[in-house]
Amino acid sequence: MTDACRIHAPADDHHDTCPTCLAKVRDNLHEIARLIADLPAEAITKGLNSEAMNLLAPATDYEQAGHIEASIAAGRISPDDYDAATAPDLLHPSHVIGCWDSLVRDALEHTEPETWSVTTGIDYLDLQLTYLAGYEHLAFDELAADIRACRIHLEHVLHDGIQRDTGAPCPACSTTLRRTWGTEPALDGWECPACGLESSQAEYEHDVAATHRQRASWLTDEQMEIRVGVKAATVRSWGRRGGPVSRRRHSERTEYAVADVEAAAWRKGLAHLGYFPIQPQTEAEHGMMTP
Repeated sequence: MTDACRIHAPADDHHDTCPTCLAKVRDNLHEIARLIADLPAEAITKGLNSEAMNLLAPATDYEQAGHIEASIAAGRISPDDYDAATAPDLLHPSHVIGCWDSLVRDALEHTEPETWSVTTGIDYLDLQLTYLAGYEHLAFDELAADIRACRIHLEHVLHDGIQRDTGAPCPACSTTLRRTWGTEPALDGWECPACGLESSQAEYEHDVAATHRQRASWLTDEQMEIRVGVKAATVRSWGRRGGPVSRRRHSERTEYAVADVEAAAWRKGLAHLGYFPIQPQTEAEHGMMTP
């Protein structure tokens, strides 16, 4: 990432977007297209009054909505008199993509297509994203936020009643954590529905990694050093051919059998480095045990 970015590190005199943030916007745009393709099946399952069916239907005219918003901003219409129930669904993909398609074409002086659809709008924005990322006369950070919010809404609609954004057990009470979505990626996190414990994404990933290290039967050399206390270089040497530790390739990583490392550490008098409540068994001995 660059030192300044219009999305994650805005600066008054900086109008570029870092490659990582640009890639996220593009991924969100592509994901919207994929999620839209899943809406018909969801609408059949949930019925005519479902949000999935609403998202398949045409959206409120985004140009008319823009006039209303401008009137509110200018004081011609009072926000108190504006019925929120009649407001357009600002997260509808037709509204989000259509609005930004129109804004970008106006800014770049591109002609409007004879026929328009969400798909053609996504394709058009996808072609312009790289240029727009450094174009100072358009609020690329707002485009990114709207595209992300649209994707999240589609995900929630498609997952509602089928699957929830659930995670690992709560470290405090063991209840399954639920995903929480912020107004920007840095504010996403996890919350326990039972005890109310909140975790940031970084805290959640740290807890998951710690739980994995504690319970896994196979770990990398670096993970093994944290769990058992034996240096990673020593673990690697034990895992060489003919050594006392079994190893394997898994997900393009070399992993070592925890039981073998613990047993080797015990035999070599290194048990004080880790926690061994009883004399550990090797992986081979563990496999020969009957339930």
